Amino acid sequence: MELYKDILLGIVQGATEMLPVSSSGHLALIEYWLRVSNPLQVAVFLHFGSFIAILFALWKDIRAAFKSRVALLVVISLAFTGIVAFPIHKTVTSMFGRPLAVGSMLVLNGVLLLVAFWRSKYGSKSMTDIGIWECCVIGVSQGIAVFPGLSRLGLTFVAALLCRMSAKEAAKYSLLLSAPTIFLANLYKVVTDFRGESPTNTNVFGIILGVICAAVVSYFAIKLFLGIVTRRKALLWFAGYCFLLGIAVIIVVTLR
Repeated sequence: MELYKDILLGIVQGATEMLPVSSSGHLALIEYWLRVSNPLQVAVFLHFGSFIAILFALWKDIRAAFKSRVALLVVISLAFTGIVAFPIHKTVTSMFGRPLAVGSMLVLNGVLLLVAFWRSKYGSKSMTDIGIWECCVIGVSQGIAVFPGLSRLGLTFVAALLCRMSAKEAAKYSLLLSAPTIFLANLYKVVTDFRGESPTNTNVFGIILGVICAAVVSYFAIKLFLGIVTRRKALLWFAGYCFLLGIAVIIVVTLR
């Protein structure tokens, strides 16, 4: 694959993974139209770049989580994510080559963010204040977001807001939860999908470059998200973007 494609995919992964607009949906669309020969392998490597960025951007929060009950809460949410996502992940994988399905999910993601904008009022709970029930709700929402076009960060953030968490704490909890989710989900893909196979048609230098781009852009996207998340209108911006992009994809695919 040409280097410009690796760089572009890395930038897109970094910018969209840490914002509530669905990195999987964006990668699926770009990989489809660029005709990437090994999209699953590329996506797996790029996600590890975002994982590294979370470790750097939230290192203090990660250390604090292990010194409190937050780490346990994240594990509980992660367990419920697995319960929901694991049975349907094979079906979801087939959607990555279907831009019409991805576009529809992007519209749905926009609608969910819009509903959250209308219905949610930012609460005051911190990460240490939520209980088991709230952890389950947030974990289930992340499991549902396994579909390309639905944002993992977006749905967990919205769920946390509906659980009466403050915007800043909801964002941090969603990001903390995304770190082990990204690592374990992509490790599972490596073990199951690449077992007994070597990466095909893979430019190692290009992949490394893409991972670096994903890590750097993800880091700044995290800072951006945490900086604007306290503005309720931010949800409206993201909702409008997903809705318009999804509609545009549906129209283009339908007219082709």
